[in-house]
Amino acid sequence: MNRAHVQQVARLFASCRLIQRTTIRASMILLALVVLSADMARAAGSKCTAAKYDAAGQRAADKSKCFGKAIKKGGGVDSACLSKAGGTFSSLFMKAESHADCLAPKGDAGTVASMVDAFVEDITRTVTGSTGGAFVASKCNSKKIEAVATKVAAKAKCASKAARKGAAVAPRCLTNADGKFGHAIGKAEGKADCTQKGQRVTLEAKVDAFMDALMSQLQPMGTVTTTTTRTARTTTTTASTPRICCHFASGGTCDWAPSANACSGNEVPGTPGASGSVCNGATGTCTSPPASAGPCCSGVASFSSNACSGGPGETASVCSAEGGTLSTGVCHPSGACVP
Repeated sequence: MNRAHVQQVARLFASCRLIQRTTIRASMILLALVVLSADMARAAGSKCTAAKYDAAGQRAADKSKCFGKAIKKGGGVDSACLSKAGGTFSSLFMKAESHADCLAPKGDAGTVASMVDAFVEDITRTVTGSTGGAFVASKCNSKKIEAVATKVAAKAKCASKAARKGAAVAPRCLTNADGKFGHAIGKAEGKADCTQKGQRVTLEAKVDAFMDALMSQLQPMGTVTTTTTRTARTTTTTASTPRICCHFASGGTCDWAPSANACSGNEVPGTPGASGSVCNGATGTCTSPPASAGPCCSGVASFSSNACSGGPGETASVCSAEGGTLSTGVCHPSGACVP
């Protein structure tokens, strides 16, 4: 190979190295932009919504502790304890709504408070068989109520952290809350004065249903949700459809429709409720919040309302014929019957 050929080959290798370096730099820049884009998306959170989760979790924990104390020693719940819990919640919620980035419309403190109170009463009834009056003293029942309170507060904190960052709830955070709950329930049911044992799965299901309903209330359909996957370092944004209360006078029920037209244009025409109204289970009509519990049928995929319907028209036979499950609760926009 002569000198000219050697120089030509050298220039060719140099050119290849230049192209390689340029390609690497371009790839690094692209990767940096992807990471920066994902990080910016994660940073677009909501301080208001995060604080609302904290307030709801605190109310659930505080009220549960009031019931837990009464159950431990026997007797009625201290009204001063309940009042203090209510005051703390009001203060926290008001502070949350001082932020301008709320994902749900402001002024829903009453709705959230009612959801929490109904949940605490349902848990108390499930564990003790009673919701009020003079409780029979039971260390086991008290510890189980306390375990539920801790689990709810922990899961609300997980949701709060995610909302503040504008990210999906971290699975590890939820797993930690579940693990501690399982240990606490097992320890509580080791005592001899339990009203009922083997309730871990039942209580977990109620906590999860409550958290689903709470998330639907504080991050309602119609808001934009941003999620980031850590492995692919990508960000996806999805928008869900808002729903409105829909009343069916002929059936004595109400549910949730994706629009006023969908409600009135249904096979059985319904009447769209006023803006901000909720499905009232006691009357089957669309009323101002908070909603009252009543017969509620869930798990019916054919409903345009996302699988729940509430009101006195929902009987066991009607709900069963539709393939649903009847319970007592409030038909929530999420499609769940919230106790």
